[in-house]
Amino acid sequence: MGVLMLKCPTTGREFSTGIHLEEDSFQRLPDTVTKAPCPHCDLSHKWWTHEARWADTVAASQSGAFDRAS
Repeated sequence: MGVLMLKCPTTGREFSTGIHLEEDSFQRLPDTVTKAPCPHCDLSHKWWTHEARWADTVAASQSGAFDRAS
């Protein structure tokens, strides 16, 4: 299982959306707009599905708000 990754338009740094799914499911997602909180700039970014990438692993420095330990 992997996770959807986005790039912060403010900092240029990647972060996890916290959305976990299989790669074949990612390939079938409709291109819709959604929002995700960014751990790098503390804003909520709107993004299209085609702007995300699927990653099978996420570095600790890229983990998003949903993946961080509280």
